[in-house]
Amino acid sequence: MNTNFSLLDDSISAANGSLQGGDTDKAVRQLTNYCKEVNDFLKFTLENLDKSNFNSAGLAEIGSEALAPIEGYLNQILGQISQIQGSVAALAGRVSTIETQIGLLSAAISAEMARAQTAEGDLTTLTTTDKSSLVAAINELAARIPVIGS
Repeated sequence: MNTNFSLLDDSISAANGSLQGGDTDKAVRQLTNYCKEVNDFLKFTLENLDKSNFNSAGLAEIGSEALAPIEGYLNQILGQISQIQGSVAALAGRVSTIETQIGLLSAAISAEMARAQTAEGDLTTLTTTDKSSLVAAINELAARIPVIGS
C-alpha cells in the first residue's frame, strides 16, 4: 500500500481536469477511483495504527477518553454498593433488635410457665379421678357435694 498523500492529490487534480475538459464520464471514473484509493488508504492507516503512532500525551488523552465511560459506570456501581452496604447495616441492626425482643419474650414465657406451674401445682397429686385440669377436678368435687337446701 502506498502511503504517499501526493498520489491522492494527483488523482483529484486529474478528475478536476477531466471535468473542466467536459469529459464527465471520465471525471466520474476518476472520482470513483479516488474514493476507492482514499478508502484503501484509510483502511491501511487504521489497520496499522498502534501506540507507536502517538506521543505520550496523545495516548494519555485517548486512554482517558476511552476509560471515562467505564469509570463513570464503575462509580455508579460503587455508589450502589455503598447504598446496599447501608441497607445491610440497617437490616443487621433490625435483626439484632428482633433477636433481643425474642430473647425477652422467651424469658417472659418461661417466667409465666413457671408461675402457672406454681399456681396450679402438680396435677398428678390431686385426689380426684379427673386430673386433666384444675377445672375438671373442681367440677368432679362439686358433683360429689350434696346441694344445700334441697
